[in-house]
Amino acid sequence: MKDFIRESEFLQTLVDAVPSLLFIVDRDVRIFHYNRAAAQLLEKDRETVLMSKGGDVLQCLHSYESPGGCGGTEACSGCTIRNSVGGAFVDQQTAGEPTAMKILRNGTVEDVIFMVTTVPLNYKDERYALLVLDDVTKQKKTEEELLMVNKLLEHQAVTDPLTGIYNRLKFDEMLMNEINRSKRHKLPLSLVMFDIDHFKKVNDTYGHHIGDAVLQQLTSHISRGIRKHDCFARWGGEEFMIMLTHNTLEAAMHFTEHIRKEIEELRIRGLQKITCSFGVTQLNEQDDIFSFTKRADDALYRAKSRGRNRVETLTVDCDPKKGEK
Repeated sequence: MKDFIRESEFLQTLVDAVPSLLFIVDRDVRIFHYNRAAAQLLEKDRETVLMSKGGDVLQCLHSYESPGGCGGTEACSGCTIRNSVGGAFVDQQTAGEPTAMKILRNGTVEDVIFMVTTVPLNYKDERYALLVLDDVTKQKKTEEELLMVNKLLEHQAVTDPLTGIYNRLKFDEMLMNEINRSKRHKLPLSLVMFDIDHFKKVNDTYGHHIGDAVLQQLTSHISRGIRKHDCFARWGGEEFMIMLTHNTLEAAMHFTEHIRKEIEELRIRGLQKITCSFGVTQLNEQDDIFSFTKRADDALYRAKSRGRNRVETLTVDCDPKKGEK
């Protein structure tokens, strides 16, 4: 193998120009040659590296803590590098197989991710493997950070920042899908729209910080009573929507009246009483999202015009001041 390395300075120049870690190894991952990138990572003299096993020179934590070193630990049977090298000796090539390792660097344990590539290599009746390691730790960390940022942005795009429940944009999307599904499978779907009675007076009297606390505690309380497949959203200001799947008008009215009574008994930040007015309606076959939400809004208007702190319903389009057509 030494003759092979000396035969071509051009080959050595090419090998050293590669940014990946290159090793020529035998079946037991014993190193016969390596390139400049590997030398810079290992920071060991050449005599120490040559004929040593990969896990030992990389300072794999398993090898470091075991008297048997690389190849002598229980973890070695599942080592991607060792198994990929073994595959090269039966003419199997590995390309870009990820492996996570714990290695020692400057006295501390670091989590490192390598992409492993192995290629069978024959020279003068001797068999070797070309082992290529690409350190993608920073890349993977960046990808994870980007994934976290994207999830955060997705969450912010569909969530009301004050209350933590869905915003109107997300609610409209979910309601549209549920309207189509309910019509297709002939399932009942009901809608509840409500707002906080005299909420402007709360803000004007106690300040917006108390108003915000009312919104937060009220939505938190209601959220605990919402089923997972329902949808609760802030519609705007002090107005909210609840989509109740698989609920007839009668069931929705029963649910809403229960919520109304609970809110009436809440005591938030020293306020004597908070009440809400509710409008409830059930999806009709002729409804689209606009007629459905408008009828819930009309029912809410009726509740407010009839004294507030009550639940009203509409089953068809009407003038809420006069009643159903």
